[in-house]
Amino acid sequence: MPGNFAYAVLPRFEDPQFVIRQAQVFTPYPGASTENVAEVVENALQQLEGVDEVRSVSSPGLSTVTVEFTISSTPDYPELNQKVSQMRSKILDAQSELPPNALASQVYDDFGDVYAQYYATVGEGFAISELYEHAKNLQRELVAVHDVSKVILNRVQEEVIYVEYSPARLTELGLAPSQIPQALEGQNLVALGAQFRQDLRGFWCAQKVRLARPKP
Repeated sequence: MPGNFAYAVLPRFEDPQFVIRQAQVFTPYPGASTENVAEVVENALQQLEGVDEVRSVSSPGLSTVTVEFTISSTPDYPELNQKVSQMRSKILDAQSELPPNALASQVYDDFGDVYAQYYATVGEGFAISELYEHAKNLQRELVAVHDVSKVILNRVQEEVIYVEYSPARLTELGLAPSQIPQALEGQNLVALGAQFRQDLRGFWCAQKVRLARPKP
């Protein structure tokens, strides 16, 4: 009887909230053992209150540390987000203790994200860049909707410029193929120019900015 009564009065939700109280910290360390890296990250995480368990996996070139928080310290997502923010601050402070040549740590805490709806942006006669700009405008509008936490653009095609060369022509000029990207990188700079003039009315500055093509 008590079981039937509890079943009848227990609250029910159409979309119950499942709080996943875990986060991972990835720290690349190319060409080296990552045991020392994992130790630094673990020490930083153990300084947090409400930590239930810390696990680490050290593989060549990559350290993966998983932290799990207690239910009492993170009963719902607002408290969990606050705890993750504290964790990010601890990880950021610990970056100076990493071994030389270790790359910056990355925190992954999106385990509980659920995408409810998918939209496709299509348009006959429109260029890919135009569709991308339209999708970005939609992203800005949708993220402002109540109860929408995140809007991500998928399948975005990156702009690429292909450079083809003749090996025979490079040999004639005495150039190596590796010199082509070096020359292009040297041209991919922001050029700044300024003009100044002072008169009786005061001082003004006009600045001209020229932007080069983005890197391929």
